[in-house]
Amino acid sequence: MGSGRHGKGKFRLAPVSEPPMKKVLEGALKEFRQRWKKGSTSGTMVRESQRKVSGMSSGLRVILQTVLTLVLPLVLACSHPLSLPSMWGIPPQEASGTPLSIQVVLLADNQLHYLYGDPVWLRSGFTDRLVPVTIRPVQLDFYAPYLLRWIIANYADKRPLIHLGDGLNIACTVEFEAFKKIMDRSGRGWVMAPGNHDGYYFGNGHFAWSEWERACKTADGTGRPLTKDRFIEEYLKALAEQSGGQAQFGFTLPGSLGLGSWESTATDASFLRSVAWKIDRDSPWRSYLVQRLNLTLPGRPISPQKARPQVNVILLDTSQYYFRPRLVPFLWVRNSGLTGDLLDDQIQVIDDMLARRESGQVTILMGHHPYHALTVGAQRALDRWQRDGAIQLYVSAHTHTAQYYVRQSNNTTWLELNLGSSTDWTPEFRTLSVSTAEGYNGQVAFRMVRNQVHQLWEAAQIPDCNAAWEVNTQREDFYVSYAKLITPDPARTQITLMNTLLRSYEWLLKFVKSSPSNTVWPDGTGRDDAVLKRIQDALLDSVPLDQKLALLRQLQSFDDGRKVDDEKLRDQFRLCQAMWASKYDLVGARAPNVDDAYLLIPRSR
Repeated sequence: MGSGRHGKGKFRLAPVSEPPMKKVLEGALKEFRQRWKKGSTSGTMVRESQRKVSGMSSGLRVILQTVLTLVLPLVLACSHPLSLPSMWGIPPQEASGTPLSIQVVLLADNQLHYLYGDPVWLRSGFTDRLVPVTIRPVQLDFYAPYLLRWIIANYADKRPLIHLGDGLNIACTVEFEAFKKIMDRSGRGWVMAPGNHDGYYFGNGHFAWSEWERACKTADGTGRPLTKDRFIEEYLKALAEQSGGQAQFGFTLPGSLGLGSWESTATDASFLRSVAWKIDRDSPWRSYLVQRLNLTLPGRPISPQKARPQVNVILLDTSQYYFRPRLVPFLWVRNSGLTGDLLDDQIQVIDDMLARRESGQVTILMGHHPYHALTVGAQRALDRWQRDGAIQLYVSAHTHTAQYYVRQSNNTTWLELNLGSSTDWTPEFRTLSVSTAEGYNGQVAFRMVRNQVHQLWEAAQIPDCNAAWEVNTQREDFYVSYAKLITPDPARTQITLMNTLLRSYEWLLKFVKSSPSNTVWPDGTGRDDAVLKRIQDALLDSVPLDQKLALLRQLQSFDDGRKVDDEKLRDQFRLCQAMWASKYDLVGARAPNVDDAYLLIPRSR
């Protein structure tokens, strides 16, 4: 729920109340002028504008669609998309050469969501109608963590993992605990750059503290909001825990946190080389985290006369602000879901890192927000680093839509790779490696393979999604049934969503049976039929929300710990549910996606 969108063809703007017509038009024109100047293609501009408009209320949507249909194409007809100069090669096949770097996995925007908190006004049916970004399919929130687990188990088991932010959604301590547990499955270690959802309430800012607390409430009372300073603290602890094992970062946590830095003294292949941070308890939004990674492939020089050039990555923190970010931006106050920023202290740290680069070094800059969503000050810093030749590529996330941006600044044309989401359709990740390019003078080859999960599954014929597992459109728990909610009452909305979650557990138990040897059960049960009876009782309208939540928390522990007859079947069921929810949320209905190659069509009568 960052600045991308989880479905229905929507651009995922963080939830902001619908602005007046004049402001919407002014904002669209301002963004168009900025993207035209900075190098966004006209096709990208049209697609993203259409995504934004599709998320508005019907009257405003009709007017703006008319404007976009009639006016914007006329303006775009006068524009010319930027082209990369010839020094940037786009070969029809992979260039041969000598590997310079290890291969890493890049992913972002999985947005693990805590389902079991108390109702909050940002998650009401009415709010989602105005700006439909606050709610997504219950099954997607429920099962999406298993998509992340699958990616890590199959592709990050032998490759280091770089996450470009928005691992969380609400920004709760319980979300980070669950996220870390999954990320720790990476066999070679993991690092991440903070996103706007990793320290700000629903990714929008530092506000509505009591609401934030309610959204993060846990049964044992330990659930807390994870503010930006606390996120950095917990993340540093996670790095320290990775010092052993295969990652072998060697990172040690200092006795007192505040303003700090760490440099690796290891000579081995550990890819984490330095960390710098600032933890500001009084103004958490001014906290920052910067990391330098060394991806250089260990081994001998390319030739006796030529050393292997270094390949470094700098992870910056685009969610650092001088003023407290809030839901509604004004003047210099930002909404962290709409705008990213870098303050001078962080920029100086990055300057110092870049000043120590070796001759011929390849440097990749990575951060959560894309260039066009950064403040002018942050853009100027990136422009300067590009102009000085300090960085060769910027990699970002946040939009949930994989794409390349051709940018231009200081009479220099350069490229930005923007990652898609590992949860929202189409769930994906990338692998990245760098090598020499034989026959291309003065160039290095970047291999950045886009891996769409559903295509990987199709190629390997996994998982085997039984058609009977798909939730019928007539059921109350159909994947996008939440879109029918119009109530402004957050409690009523939460009851409906929790009923859907109860039915999701019921659906799971129907197809994935507990093993006779299972010993983990909800209170008062000892068999699957007894669990199903408790679920049916909890679905009654007379049952208050707190009792539904109490049972759901028990069901979560039950499903996490229970033994089943067929583990493979349970894994497949979970993955299929996540994929159906993600896919149908894109258009808001059960309909084929453009990538669907196979359809079953009724014969004519």
